[in-house]
Amino acid sequence: MASRGGFRGFPRTTRQHGSDQGLVQVVTAEIDGRLAVHLRRRGRRVAAVRLRSTRLLTAARLFRGMPVDEVLALLPRLFSVCATAQSCAAVRACEQALGRTAPAATEAVRDELLAVESLREHLWRIVLDWPRHLGETPGRREIGRMLELQRTHRHRLCGDDDPFATAARIDSRDSGQSWREMARLLADAVFGLAADRWLQIDRPAALAEWAGRGETVAARLLQRVTGQEWQGLGHCQVPVLEAPPERLAARMGDDAFIAAPTWRDGCRETGALGRNDSPLLRRLRAAHGNGLLPRLVARLTELAWLVCQRRPPPLASSRGRDWGAAPAARGLLLHRVRLEAGRIADYRILAPTEWNFHPRGVAVQALAAVSGEPERMRAQAALLLDAIDPCVGYDLVID
Repeated sequence: MASRGGFRGFPRTTRQHGSDQGLVQVVTAEIDGRLAVHLRRRGRRVAAVRLRSTRLLTAARLFRGMPVDEVLALLPRLFSVCATAQSCAAVRACEQALGRTAPAATEAVRDELLAVESLREHLWRIVLDWPRHLGETPGRREIGRMLELQRTHRHRLCGDDDPFATAARIDSRDSGQSWREMARLLADAVFGLAADRWLQIDRPAALAEWAGRGETVAARLLQRVTGQEWQGLGHCQVPVLEAPPERLAARMGDDAFIAAPTWRDGCRETGALGRNDSPLLRRLRAAHGNGLLPRLVARLTELAWLVCQRRPPPLASSRGRDWGAAPAARGLLLHRVRLEAGRIADYRILAPTEWNFHPRGVAVQALAAVSGEPERMRAQAALLLDAIDPCVGYDLVID
């Protein structure tokens, strides 16, 4: 059995908060969960793929009856993997429900913090997961350095102010030094050259030349993928999610939709592959569809784009009457809230993992394409799982 460890979840605790009727206990649960991925093989092919999730999708029900400000304070502790994205989507939804509007400068600060979180998540996956596929040691020094830079960046940008309080007002501050330090980290740990120069690679031959030099773990992994001729591994006909967020938010009252969302009666995927474009990616997609190599290059492209543009990927609309959205590292994150007398009457969250790891979705369809002897299947499956990237750990069984 192969597995990938998840991030630390929020431990089971008891929390108290005040209300008009006195003290109310709010019990929070372990919500991270795991994915169990089972491949049943027949000879050198996959006969069936089964995916089971233990993620707690109803954790937001714990918020019922709580004041908005307490929910906004608790939420990033509950959902620690992408806490900034969760806070962004949450405060935008709550502001809409309250009829409040944050100043444009505050929204810009939120977006910049979200960009750094996405950069961190992409970097961590590259320095933690990618070495494992090469038999190399994970880059724990880079992880520590990125955490330090993220903390410093937030302090430089916000000081002690909370940008995720409703209608917060944050003065603009210079964070250029933090971005320059992050750019140096990426140049050393990921690209082997400046990110803007890496973005100038526009043809597969130039990408192969960069990978062939093997200066970073990213280059060496791409070299392995092309050497094994796995560029199109996992290609399948699952479209990118392009639904208007307000149409999705309107369906979030249905628990079944949140557990296994579809759009126009079909599965969709969301994330770096669908929201990044470049001459290189267009050529790779034309040759390999949504296969493994385009997926890996899309992550690298988004990472380079984030550090060069200092903002998250574009999102057509980020808020509506009672909902808020954020382009999290793994895809579109949606929150929907209903208030009564200033307290939470209902709260719903639709995360990227539910799209990408739908029981019939892109991960399941991609995994059906692995082939070969069991160890080769395992190597291919683990690469695809890490490339599509759940926000939790997984266990992979092949028999």
